[in-house]
This record gives sequence, structure tokens and C-alpha cells, in this order.
Amino acid sequence: MVNLYKYSIKTWVVVTAIVGLSLITGCDHANKFQDLEKHSEEFRQPELQQSEEGKKLTDVAGRASLPPTNKPTSHKLKLSKTAENIVGRYRVLIDCQDAFVQCEKGTAEFILNLLPDGSAHRIFVHMGKVTYAKSHEYREDAWVYDHDLNQVILIRGSGIQFYYNVGEDGSLTMDLNKIANFTPENRQFFAEGNPFPEQAYTLVRMS
Repeated sequence: MVNLYKYSIKTWVVVTAIVGLSLITGCDHANKFQDLEKHSEEFRQPELQQSEEGKKLTDVAGRASLPPTNKPTSHKLKLSKTAENIVGRYRVLIDCQDAFVQCEKGTAEFILNLLPDGSAHRIFVHMGKVTYAKSHEYREDAWVYDHDLNQVILIRGSGIQFYYNVGEDGSLTMDLNKIANFTPENRQFFAEGNPFPEQAYTLVRMS
């Protein structure tokens, strides 16, 4: 009976030791796993951040050489037969003394492209350098043809409208009075000091 009691005590001690060792080992393993997971997360976080930063830099670099893509919702209009005949490229040379072309000396070529989808592009060429209006504010414009008044209305992305009378020879001549006063947006725009053409320029059709 005594021997059995001693055996039970020994067995209990051994089992307790094994369980305790297992618990210690388990805790130690859990702690190591948590540490490993923590270090792994610390490693992945800067990698993810670098990836996101790299993506942003790539996007910026990719867009740096391209004109902005903001477009007015009014383009992509179906043109009438008469309006289709107006589609083309128009140009005029303007002295740099006119602030409208924003150049320091000499002359600048103002080119207006009226496209078949109702979109338009304003381009200035000065001393071989091409700029899209104010490049940092550039938006694709839209255009429509007013049959009753025989006018081309250029609708800038900012909402400002320019009006051109269509000549018998197919040229486009600025309607300065209408440009300055016809809409509240135009009146405010030029009242803020934005450059206004010094004369009613006539753009001759190139193509």
C-alpha cells in the first residue's frame, strides 16, 4: 500500500512537471510567434509605404508630360451639316504687346482647333515653343455653332465663352463686345484683370 502511494506521488510529480514544461514552452512559443509577427509587420509596413510612394511618384511622373485631362461635359455633341463645314484649324499672329497672348516680345501664333466631336483646343506658339493657353489651368474646351447668328461659340473649361463671327471666306472674327459682356461669368472674369484681346482678331482657316 505504501509503495503504491509513493508511486502515485512520483507519477503526480512527473505529470505536473511535464504539464508545467509544456505551458512554459507554449507561452515561450506564443511570445516568439508574436515577436516574429510584430517584426514581420514592421518589415512589411515600410515596404508597403515605399510601394505606395513609388506608385504616386510614377503617377506624377507619368502625368507630368501630359496636358490635364479635365473636360467639359458639353462636348461630344452631334454637329449640324453647317457646323461640320466649320471643323478645322484656324490661326492668327498677335503682337506680344497684347497681354492676351502672354509673351514678352515679338509675335505669337494663336491657333484654334475645332474638332468634329465638338471639342476644341487653344494653342499659342511663341518662338518655337508651344503652350496650351495657361498650361497649369488648361482644360479641353468645347464649341457650338449658332445658326441664327452665324457665330462659333467657344466654351472654355472654366465656363468663359468666346464668340467668333463666321465670315464669308470661312474666317473667324472675335466679337469683343459679346465676349466682354454677354455672360456674368465673362464680366467677372475680365473684371478680375484677366487679359482681354486688344482688338477683334480674325483667325484664318488653315485646314
